[in-house]
Amino acid sequence: MKGLFFGGARNTGKTESIYRLTKYLEETKAYSVIAGRTYITLHEFQCILKKDHKKILIHSYSDDIRSINNFAKFYKENAPVDILIIAIRDESDNLRNQLFKTIGVLDFKLEIPLGKVKRGESRELSIEWYLNEIEQISKHIIESKPFNV
Repeated sequence: MKGLFFGGARNTGKTESIYRLTKYLEETKAYSVIAGRTYITLHEFQCILKKDHKKILIHSYSDDIRSINNFAKFYKENAPVDILIIAIRDESDNLRNQLFKTIGVLDFKLEIPLGKVKRGESRELSIEWYLNEIEQISKHIIESKPFNV
């Protein structure tokens, strides 16, 4: 299993970045939801996407023990999967290690580190730029080796 992680502190765009990538996989790459669900409005979610013989598990939150346990149950019910796309906290968060223990061994792991955007009057423009650029980076990564969607 290969892992693509969106890492960062609270309110850094992890869930929205994963949501945008999920929509891209569904709408552009023709993946279908076979378990769980995605959302029209932005909320935490988990799902399994499938196309041909490739299964992707997407889990947009891992902020507490409940969400990590929820992930573990969902993973166990839907294993094996080829790719895991998941939000993870930054290095300073103790739950990060708990999530890695739950995931186990990965063939490959890549983490996109996310940070906070602060900028006075133009903050909304800065956030939109930031999220659009993260979306472009994640699309490029997921289409490239070793993910190859």
